Amino acid sequence: MMKKTITILVPTDFSPASRAGIRFAVQWARQQKAKLLLTHVMGVVRMTRWSPQQFEAFAAAQRRLAMAQLRRLAADVCRQMHFNRKGISTLLIEGMSADVSLQDFCRSRPDIGLICMGTRGAGRIRKILGTHTGNLILHSDVPVVAVPASYRIKPIRNILYATDLVTEESELQSAVMIARDLKASLSVMHIAWVGETRLDPAFMAKVWSQKYAYPVSMRYEAAEPSLSVAGNLNVVIRRRKPSLVIMFSDRERTGFDRLFFPSQSEGLSFRTNAPLMVIGKGTF
Repeated sequence: MMKKTITILVPTDFSPASRAGIRFAVQWARQQKAKLLLTHVMGVVRMTRWSPQQFEAFAAAQRRLAMAQLRRLAADVCRQMHFNRKGISTLLIEGMSADVSLQDFCRSRPDIGLICMGTRGAGRIRKILGTHTGNLILHSDVPVVAVPASYRIKPIRNILYATDLVTEESELQSAVMIARDLKASLSVMHIAWVGETRLDPAFMAKVWSQKYAYPVSMRYEAAEPSLSVAGNLNVVIRRRKPSLVIMFSDRERTGFDRLFFPSQSEGLSFRTNAPLMVIGKGTF
């Protein structure tokens, strides 16, 4: 469960795309009391001919360079975005796999309530083999926000919660908590296929608003049969232009299902033009 004061973990590989995650994290911290932890995962490859002393000297030099780069980036972010330097700290994590190292680190830090990272997108092969963002979305116990490289800092005013209406009650409670903390509007959206039974949106919105003591709206969007669920979601997102999209990912799916029927939330993170927050079902 998110706390009123959280630490937002912001991984960076120093690429321009990773700065999108930093920009979004800064905006989040402006709307909800939060600390930012800017981190870089560094893997040091050891040459077989090196002695232990040679390797350690090389690794120490790489650590110093990476930390200096991290601190410069933090200083640049604070100067350019007028963010208090005391609100952002830096950390170097050593590991050969960024997604695994970040998950291990988060397990040791219960104060981390969110991972926020920029994404460049990925081609078909990389989507199948996995990316750091995709793997975090599938496996992280901490909510992950995938931020498109094109993101420009702006207030988080309207949140779109995309749901299959199967387990929306527990999920909606989490979405309401996030919207309340950010003082943003919340809209529940469901892609409706031909012949699907529909609830009364106005009635459901009234029930939910009363139950959670927070204004909630609901809307059905007619599915385009020629598009996938993710494709239909992208159409809705482009038209409605939400500040943030929230989805929940099912961690119980098998490896076979994930390979041949990829998670809609994982696939969407590489194409959407809005920040996408993915929460593992039962982890928030």
